[in-house]
Amino acid sequence: MLGDGIIGHKRQKELLQKSLDGERVASAYLFSGPAGVGKKLLALNFLKIFFCDHKKGCGTCVNCKKMAQQVHPDLFFLDGSVGSIKIDEVRLIQKHLKYHPLEAPRKVCLIDDAERMTPAAQSAFLKTLEEPRDSTLFILVSSQPDSLLATIRSRCQTINFGRIPREGMTRHLVQHHGMEEMEARVLAAVADGSLAKALKEDQDLYRRDRTKLIEEIAALPEAMDNVLPHFQLSRLLTEKKQAQDARLELLQLFFRDVLFLLEGRTEADLINIDLAEIIRRRAERETSDSLLAKLEALREAGLALDGNANLQLTMDVLLMRLSRPAE
Repeated sequence: MLGDGIIGHKRQKELLQKSLDGERVASAYLFSGPAGVGKKLLALNFLKIFFCDHKKGCGTCVNCKKMAQQVHPDLFFLDGSVGSIKIDEVRLIQKHLKYHPLEAPRKVCLIDDAERMTPAAQSAFLKTLEEPRDSTLFILVSSQPDSLLATIRSRCQTINFGRIPREGMTRHLVQHHGMEEMEARVLAAVADGSLAKALKEDQDLYRRDRTKLIEEIAALPEAMDNVLPHFQLSRLLTEKKQAQDARLELLQLFFRDVLFLLEGRTEADLINIDLAEIIRRRAERETSDSLLAKLEALREAGLALDGNANLQLTMDVLLMRLSRPAE
């Protein structure tokens, strides 16, 4: 079955499977959606079945074996993830596509991060789409489809992908990547529906720092009379600059949990469900307005750091804003 082992996207899998079963494969597809949700993975799985001698992705026929190694003579790649796709690359693919397929039903070109085609490359590629051949198939994968020419988009059958549901991603991380339930739950929340992001995150940081960071921020005095807790937390926040985004995300999840509890959501809705008691105590000190202000402070701190603001100064200002009592 198409997409076995690929998390989510049931409707997209069924649509593509129907096109294979009915031999109604389009001449061009645009797989559109957020980065890291499995668009390219599903495209390759689709092509594996399309190329398979037995039309099921058996894994044992010659075509399947060549697809697995990505050395099939009728499959061509343009990869925008490593840089812009230039017009010369498009022209080279066009030369290959002029000939009939050697082993597969069609010659196929898979363009990953298709929005990285330069304007000249897109214009050249459009000419190929305008004169489709029965012996070719194009699959464009893009997380920014609006960056493609409207005329390119209009000549493709668009398959829209959404973010992977948090619950499904949590199960997948536990079952297929050996994570603990709590670690998978937090990473699934931080990843915002992107499996690629969840797997790329510093998992050791989430294991090591999450509880300590939340305990310290929850106990932070509202007055600056005792500067020691502020100093200790500031030191933790400024360790390893490359981990700043992750730490800010952890704090955002904590205050989001506090807000959820304050507004009447159940503990089952919490990301940091194992720290429910800490979250409950913090909710007693806050109002919805104070929590929204703290979440805004975290967002602005992230933007400041993205703009190369001074790390120590940014964290000091952030802690002052997070320490403000509810009015």
